[in-house]
Amino acid sequence: MFCAIHRAVFAAVLLATVIATAGSTAAAADGPTRPEEGEIQRLYQSVFDRAPDDSGFAYWVSARVEGLTLRAVADGFLNSEEYANRFGASSNADFVGQAYQNVLDRTGDSDGVTYWLAQLQAGLARTEMVLLFSESLENQLRTGTAPATLPPYAPEIGLVSETDVSQSWRPGCPVHPDNLRAVTVDHVDFTGRHQRGTLIVDADVADDVAEIFGSIYRDRYPIELVEPVDGYAGDDDASMAANNTSGFNCRAVTGGTSWSSHAYGRAIDINPIQNPYVSGALVLPAAGDNYVDRTVYHPAMIRPGDVVVRAFADHGWQWGGNYRTLKDYQHFSR
Repeated sequence: MFCAIHRAVFAAVLLATVIATAGSTAAAADGPTRPEEGEIQRLYQSVFDRAPDDSGFAYWVSARVEGLTLRAVADGFLNSEEYANRFGASSNADFVGQAYQNVLDRTGDSDGVTYWLAQLQAGLARTEMVLLFSESLENQLRTGTAPATLPPYAPEIGLVSETDVSQSWRPGCPVHPDNLRAVTVDHVDFTGRHQRGTLIVDADVADDVAEIFGSIYRDRYPIELVEPVDGYAGDDDASMAANNTSGFNCRAVTGGTSWSSHAYGRAIDINPIQNPYVSGALVLPAAGDNYVDRTVYHPAMIRPGDVVVRAFADHGWQWGGNYRTLKDYQHFSR
């Protein structure tokens, strides 16, 4: 089983503590050949502290391919007879202790144990902890199921003309195209493959954006699509519905008349479907309704303290997930 070790302590230790998974007949020696195989292999190691058996591996991979969520698989593992026989009905303290022993083969450090006990006691679901750990890059490296090596991060920053933003800018907007920049970044898509996309932002934050997306890329946080909103005729709703990650758009704030921070090129929305705007009963985009419950697991969901929040915070950007009167989980602004 698992506890997602306090990241600040756990990264250096886990990267240095690579535990071989030799002896598994279910996974090929050179690693999984499809994403579902890697997910199931990691989950077996995280929950049961063993390599998957052939029949179980084939069953759960097939279930994932047919649409069963990874959260449902993790729930099945944690509620299985095998888990009950091996670990019994464990307290939160037992759960955390088992995590350190099963994952790192050591007693947990006091800071990490205290941190994760507090998270569990505050209501974090054990299944959620399992998935956060199992799908982390650190665990992918540990189990030898990491995706193929990514190309080096190579951002490019270019000038922007009125033609480039003909659908998202007009005279009277608070920033002129001459003061915007096109930042082309590398990112990992939802299949784990390398892609490149472009964000339009204010010139003053272009270097920050290039560095921020470098951190996100190296941690393999998945971003489905990165395109200027001009590809959607400047329509924010259409861009969100496509799950597009975007920056500049000369528009008003949602539900208001004052300029949005997007109109200044100083805001970015990331994976809007998995990170919706939520204000009372209003959820934008509509497909984001499936992710209003933040205990639902998806690797593209942005969470407090994760690599995305930290990368932006390190450069002075604020996250809409911290708003009090509403939640704008997709939104970062400076």
